Amino acid sequence: MTARLEAALLVLACAACSGADPVPEGTALTIDGVPILASDVETVAATLRLWMPGTGRDTSRAYALEAGFLPRAIAWHDFPEGVVQARAKATAAMAMLHSKVAFEDVQRQFSEVPVPATPRSYRRGELDPILGAATFGLPAGSVPDPIEATFGIVIARVDLPLPDDGPRQDEAILSMIVMFYDPSLVDAEYRIERGRERMLNAKYVERTPGAFAWLPAAVRAKLPDPPR
Repeated sequence: MTARLEAALLVLACAACSGADPVPEGTALTIDGVPILASDVETVAATLRLWMPGTGRDTSRAYALEAGFLPRAIAWHDFPEGVVQARAKATAAMAMLHSKVAFEDVQRQFSEVPVPATPRSYRRGELDPILGAATFGLPAGSVPDPIEATFGIVIARVDLPLPDDGPRQDEAILSMIVMFYDPSLVDAEYRIERGRERMLNAKYVERTPGAFAWLPAAVRAKLPDPPR
């Protein structure tokens, strides 16, 4: 777990006890009470603009939210016990990797998706933007910290960037250890449809002025009119 995430969780826990506002500093908006940090959205949005020059800022932010941070926040809200369990598994898996246990052995022990006979190639559009931003552009052999993606926690190894590393990279061969927040999220079509429905019926609160402009158009259309 990253230091920033630990700090955010500590703020939430302390606020729950004291009755104070549980929103960490730098929150862009909340969805069903779960904060989404502006800096996280900007990081993924900036990666998208590097990959697709000419993409507007609000368009890239909306994509980062719709395909990444909103469904992740919904999963965190709906499956809190599963999130805790996935984080614990990721910590144990990383400890084994740091102890020089082979990635393939850790993958077979922890991954909740079938392990392919050989690592497969992924195009950037196949991965949710949080996962793509954390892995694409890294050199071969890289294993970044566990990535809290939309559907679960992923430990990824970059086996081969294609055609080379750098921010414009569009494809890579990856090996992944996946720990889902909930078994229902294994089915990609289900989790996409479920996330879309929940997004349209969630409660949003704008915490950074103007952040509602980042939301996908379908979500903005469902928001109540702001007070005049």
